[in-house]
Amino acid sequence: LYGLDKAKKAIREVGYAVVVEGNMDVITCHEAGYKNVVACSGTALTADQIQLLKRYTENIALCFDEDEAGQAASSRSIDLLLAAEINVKIVKLTCGKDPDECIRTDVKAWEESLKTSKLVMQFYFDKYLTPEVLADINKKKPAVATVLKELNKIANSIEKDHWLKELSNRIDVSE
Repeated sequence: LYGLDKAKKAIREVGYAVVVEGNMDVITCHEAGYKNVVACSGTALTADQIQLLKRYTENIALCFDEDEAGQAASSRSIDLLLAAEINVKIVKLTCGKDPDECIRTDVKAWEESLKTSKLVMQFYFDKYLTPEVLADINKKKPAVATVLKELNKIANSIEKDHWLKELSNRIDVSE
């Protein structure tokens, strides 16, 4: 994990780590005063890296690039984080293709992106269960199946039950 040696104190202080893809993202974040940022160097997190991060926090915010490779790495990382019972948030950038570009363009946009990060299941709900999808049963069924597949990856039964209740409310179906 690139930058962990410099970030571990800040991670403990703020209570969470931001995981990004690239080394330049970490450097730019640290220069801008966001010292709780580490990089997995362009690939998905590994189980060993997650255990290392878990020494400092059980709260991770993922901010991977919006390209196909970044999204694939994000998906694999989310699966591993959920299996390790880590609280996962997703950071969607309000500008730029990565944290480095976002901060260089507008540091306030980076701050806003962090503030508006969403818990991973809330992110999936918002992504797949849009009003348009929920209004059309032919779109609703596969979307709900996708969300249920993601929900099933949650290891903690209390958290899983919470999101199942949220899902039933969202789609207006009994649990």
